[in-house]
Amino acid sequence: MKTPGKYLDRLCNENAFTLTELLVVIAIIGILAALLLPLPGPVKIVAKDKIAQVEMANMGAAIDQFDNEYGRLPVSTAAVNAAANLPNPLSPGTRGGDFTFGVVVKGTSPTSPLEGQTIISSTAISQNPLTFGSPYQNVNSEVISILTDAAYYPENSVTRHTYNSRSLPLFTARAALDTNSPGIDSNNILRDPWGMPYIMTLDLNGDGKCTDTGTWATLMHTNAFSVSGTSMIWSFGYLRSVDLNNPSNPNNKFILTSWK
Repeated sequence: MKTPGKYLDRLCNENAFTLTELLVVIAIIGILAALLLPLPGPVKIVAKDKIAQVEMANMGAAIDQFDNEYGRLPVSTAAVNAAANLPNPLSPGTRGGDFTFGVVVKGTSPTSPLEGQTIISSTAISQNPLTFGSPYQNVNSEVISILTDAAYYPENSVTRHTYNSRSLPLFTARAALDTNSPGIDSNNILRDPWGMPYIMTLDLNGDGKCTDTGTWATLMHTNAFSVSGTSMIWSFGYLRSVDLNNPSNPNNKFILTSWK
């Protein structure tokens, strides 16, 4: 006759976890805990870098699609006129350059408190080379407004759909929590994962190249830096800055671009 003690010992042995099973359970718990913990700094940077690259690629594709649909680029009349009056850096002595949407908010929401302000500090841009002397400057808000078919456009004298007459929503992005957060903010400025506006140069002279004579010309030690296509888009990256006084500064390597 089996004693109760021996029966209980046998039952416990049959239901006990093996060492392998315990290790598997511990490993699963460790993985779940890691997913719940904050990501380490380098992993966060890589993740945000990828988000920025995807956004820039999507923006470039939307600009190309708009060009295919309408036979022109998604910019205001003010930007077109400004570009037409700029010197052409690839043809000295002639007019008609490309336009860079950079740091100054102009003609966004009529009630915008940012109207006319420079929204990137001097620590991020040590000079203002983005529009090489253009009387009209703007951040990317008008491009975003047109591509998203926003409720208002950057020129107060026009109405909705003036530039996007077919109401084509060619670009989407999440709404920013505020005017310093990633996404499209209340002024229709598209901000990168670190809350900085993306910088965009568009080929407004129709030569098949986007040419910059400011930031990227300085960084590349040339008078004019060109990228083939309808747009060149870049982000300051996680350092939120660019050193134009010392182009060789290793921190400049964190700048993200749509063309490399």
